[in-house]
Amino acid sequence: MKAYEIFYYQYLTQCLRSRQALLLSAVLLLLAAGWGAAIWRGQQTDAEIRQQLLAQAKAIARTINPQRIKALSFTAADIDRSAFQRLRGQMRNYAQATGQRGIYSIALRDGAMIFGPESFAADDPLASPPGAVYQRPPAELNEIFQNGQPRTIGPYTDEHGAFITACAPVADSRTGQPLLIIAIDIEASQWRAQVWWARVGPLLFILGLIALLLAGAVLFKRRDRWPEPRRMRWRHLETHLAAVVGLLLTGGVVWLVHNGETHSRQAIFSQIAEARADSLVRKFLNFRDHQLAGLAQFFKNSELVTRVEFQRYAELFVETAVQAYEWIPQVPATARLALETEMRREGFKAFTIFEKDARGASLPAKTRDVYYPVVYIEPLAGNETALVG
Repeated sequence: MKAYEIFYYQYLTQCLRSRQALLLSAVLLLLAAGWGAAIWRGQQTDAEIRQQLLAQAKAIARTINPQRIKALSFTAADIDRSAFQRLRGQMRNYAQATGQRGIYSIALRDGAMIFGPESFAADDPLASPPGAVYQRPPAELNEIFQNGQPRTIGPYTDEHGAFITACAPVADSRTGQPLLIIAIDIEASQWRAQVWWARVGPLLFILGLIALLLAGAVLFKRRDRWPEPRRMRWRHLETHLAAVVGLLLTGGVVWLVHNGETHSRQAIFSQIAEARADSLVRKFLNFRDHQLAGLAQFFKNSELVTRVEFQRYAELFVETAVQAYEWIPQVPATARLALETEMRREGFKAFTIFEKDARGASLPAKTRDVYYPVVYIEPLAGNETALVG
């Protein structure tokens, strides 16, 4: 063998070893990056699931009236109580609107966890009758009853299966102590599947890149054996392969960053929305528990409330968020004519007890045993149609 042939052979051998070392390093680096990205995406998806569940649990908890909870005994007798039926209907409506399989409640009685109102149908395997004892509750529930802090717990296993659960307490408006916990579940198998699929994406992407590199390595090896003219046509193979891999890596990084930013924006939006929702709920609770309840108590403690008295009392609470306060008495059919006459005498010449037809037009109400007309309204300006149609 001539000297230049020996040199060329040694050169090819060295290039081949360098390529193999570079390929091995690239494969190991990509595997490490893919594994890290898969773990990160799984953690991000897990956080998203937990945050979404918790936001929904807190959303329904803030709308629960504590007085209705106090009206429950958390026994089988609750099934016929109006407070139980109202809460159950509220949970069912929310579950249907959000696509949740079920929403349920838990109370603490004499050291035992007791199931209360829930949205599950009676024949659902996860349903529990009111007053049923929670046999294997997770320990975190006791912590929530003690500190009153909403949280997501799990995965854990109880008598119904394995779950991830978001829990939000409903507190006594006076003492601040939790009266009840609102809970929303996702089955652990469903949670694992979502996290697993989130991890699969980055891994498949990296495996695709590795397959591309290996295919390139095979082409490199074969190219060295091709005739000179053919080898020259493929002389830029390394450049093209590097460009393709670089573009794919850049696209993958951009996708991961975009996902991260989207998750961050959603988290920030949820925090802002939750804060504003809390403020709005507090205003409604203040309206219900103080203004409206106070007005009702005013009527309850008075034999007769005149229009002027109603106006003076209600105008103390009139604000931009409330369109109007109304008094709607129960009027038997025998008193209809007398009421209409009295209202016209007070200056409402066009007053008559009316109802709306299918097109929204006001017509005199048909004969019935009882009527519920608007008699007092404050402010009157801008709300005259409530009285006279």
